[in-house]
Amino acid sequence: MDPEQMEWLKKDLAATTKRCILFSHQSIDRAMNNGYDVRDILEAENKRAGFTKVVAAFSGHNHSNYTDVINGITYVQINSASYVWADCETQTEKRYPAEINDKYSLLKYSLTFDKPLYGIVTLDHNGLSMKGTEAKFLPPTPSEIGLPEKLGSFPLVSFIKDVFVDFKD
Repeated sequence: MDPEQMEWLKKDLAATTKRCILFSHQSIDRAMNNGYDVRDILEAENKRAGFTKVVAAFSGHNHSNYTDVINGITYVQINSASYVWADCETQTEKRYPAEINDKYSLLKYSLTFDKPLYGIVTLDHNGLSMKGTEAKFLPPTPSEIGLPEKLGSFPLVSFIKDVFVDFKD
């Protein structure tokens, strides 16, 4: 996040007394180059406000699914709707015909799902809930081609988990 965006974020958060939920492409908790600096802004605003104003930050860049709670803020990584980027060849020729693989040359580095994934977020005075969905990897699956359960620190999964964040204070 560049300095101008960070300054906007500080001012925007300070301008409201309402709870805030952030949505960003890159994950503030693990992938953003200056994520620690952005987290400092969020945590400072919570301290200044005297309550957990910034309750959650959603992102999807990592094509994975996990939830981390860091200093009272819930960071939710939402899986891709259709695939996981494996950054290695995944035997896509067994999933799709040659004309598809030829047309989409990067497809061979991905693991695709049998149906789209999504999450539906609901807010009320008690908290935030997200109902996720599940799919299956199209064969050959990650385990069938010898991939680990995680790609780096990111779980290799074909679902979006349900999440609940309590607005307790």
